[in-house]
Amino acid sequence: MEEKWSNPPLWPQRLLRYLCSEKHFEILQGDLLELYEYRLQAKGTRMAKLHFIKDTFAEYNPDRSFDGTFFRR
Repeated sequence: MEEKWSNPPLWPQRLLRYLCSEKHFEILQGDLLELYEYRLQAKGTRMAKLHFIKDTFAEYNPDRSFDGTFFRR
């Protein structure tokens, strides 16, 4: 299969960086980038970018953290 390369959109990453604590942002960003690379190979650039945006918004759940450290308030 031909190697594809494209950068994910920056604005969802910036939004997540603003909403998350730094520790959790790095973890989430790594997971999101891995998914993006997989989808880029499997479905192409457009679908990978759309799913990256959707996945970024899906990660925002302020009630997820019980100790209050996951997301900034």
